[in-house]
Amino acid sequence: WNAWPEVAKPGGLFMNKNIAAEAAALVFVGVAAYRLWWFLPGIIPSIALTWSRGAILALLAVGAVALWRKSPRFTAMAIAFVLFLGAIAFMNRSHDDSGGRRMAMWADTVDGMSLWGRGLGSFYVLYPASATRTDTLAARPDHAHNDLLEIAFETGPGVLIFIGFLVFALFSAGPERYVLLAFVVEGFAGFPFYMPFTAVAFALVAGRLYGARADLRSEYANGRVALRGWLASRGFLRRSREAFAGSAATIPAKRSVPARNKLHIRRRAEQ
Repeated sequence: WNAWPEVAKPGGLFMNKNIAAEAAALVFVGVAAYRLWWFLPGIIPSIALTWSRGAILALLAVGAVALWRKSPRFTAMAIAFVLFLGAIAFMNRSHDDSGGRRMAMWADTVDGMSLWGRGLGSFYVLYPASATRTDTLAARPDHAHNDLLEIAFETGPGVLIFIGFLVFALFSAGPERYVLLAFVVEGFAGFPFYMPFTAVAFALVAGRLYGARADLRSEYANGRVALRGWLASRGFLRRSREAFAGSAATIPAKRSVPARNKLHIRRRAEQ
């Protein structure tokens, strides 16, 4: 039924099957993390019928992280087997398939980077200037199919802030971090950061993870206590106090408080 246009079928309301599968994968991981198993049958067709490699890879990565705590040896064997199959597929790939086109696009994106970035939203306009491996007259890419590369192309060192934001959220407590991990994996070969549904899901999950953390003032206080404990265990604080106590010249003489200041202090205390 062709009631609405589709770039790659079956895309449904997402127009592209890969975008639909990536959105479904995030929902699948969130539902599984919250153990709402009765939602899963309605989500599986959006992944199985589209057969999106990015969505499947995201599910495999999340599954490996979740299973690592229960059986590290079995998880390591499964990862090695998947990497072996991936290496065989990579060696037998064609330069004209989607994987080959993506790699050429990534190389062209790297060639067009500058030290301080090219400006927000500049990828679509400036990419053809550095595209030597792809024919932009035949196909004009809207995105680099790699979120980190595109952000680095546009912001330069600003991508480091984004990476730090992701790493800090990934190491937060909460089942939402599995959704964030799936989002990061999808961003290696897609552009979920630039799609409305996946971007909003990312914002909600990241906000939930950061909201569950202690506030910055508490973390700063805990860090000071930990640092002072470490310095005390190494003897730095004790030696510094002994050196300070042994030097009488460094101790300032006690100054007398003027009468008007005493009156002011007494009034403030009464208030």
